[in-house]
Amino acid sequence: MSTKAKARQLACILSCCFAAGCVGGIVNTLFPIILEQIGLVSSIVEIHPSFSKCDLYQKAFWGGIWGVAFLIRLGRVKNFYLQASIYGLLPSLTQLFIIFPQTTPFGIGGIGLGHAMPFLVVLFNTVGWSWPAYWWFKYIGPHGEDLDHHIHNSLLGSGESAHDMVT
Repeated sequence: MSTKAKARQLACILSCCFAAGCVGGIVNTLFPIILEQIGLVSSIVEIHPSFSKCDLYQKAFWGGIWGVAFLIRLGRVKNFYLQASIYGLLPSLTQLFIIFPQTTPFGIGGIGLGHAMPFLVVLFNTVGWSWPAYWWFKYIGPHGEDLDHHIHNSLLGSGESAHDMVT
């Protein structure tokens, strides 16, 4: 495969990652609102999710950025939900240990909002973002189930090693 073809294939895969993450971001905007409507959020923590275009755009964009993590191959993990949940831990850990303590008064894990906040963050970022995003990526993307093969070939090419790509 030529270098130009590899670059084009990688651009296609990155676009698929970003688009899948955006889909997850849209679901992630709606998921807490649905849980709030049935009384499961504000009854255990001090937040009241509501819909705003600003939240939708922000979560769709950052969901797309986090979607690039789908390029990380999880090797022997075969269960779809476990794979997707592992991807959901990346934004969860970032929110719990970087965003909450550094940009809000709620401390590590957002405990200032309630002791269940870390659980809700993980729930929102797995069920509400990574499950739908990873489903979109795996099954609706341009390469379907053969995506792992295409990622490997576009990054390394058939029979090439990472060293061959650099030299």
